[in-house]
Amino acid sequence: MDFEAAAACNCEHCDEEGVIGLGVETTTTQTMYQEDSDNDGNRTICARNRDFKDRTFQSVCYMLCYNRCTKYRMVAVKENDIKKYIIIAYRPNYYKLRDGAC
Repeated sequence: MDFEAAAACNCEHCDEEGVIGLGVETTTTQTMYQEDSDNDGNRTICARNRDFKDRTFQSVCYMLCYNRCTKYRMVAVKENDIKKYIIIAYRPNYYKLRDGAC
């Protein structure tokens, strides 16, 4: 298995969730991340990351789960005729733009 293709995240629990959080809150964050805020039965959302790249997620739960997934990239660097490998770890940071696909 390729190092970069290794599965580092599993968001299958999102298939069973309908609502994020418990209780009734009226904060801006709770409203922003509300599942199906237009009550059309479709939980699909359009989200954007810090690089302004838009992506469609099945639900807010998938977006938040994806934000917790660590991605890895390996870079080869040659220094003084010695090849070294550097592993870079990062996490995406998506936020909800609107309901529906991008």
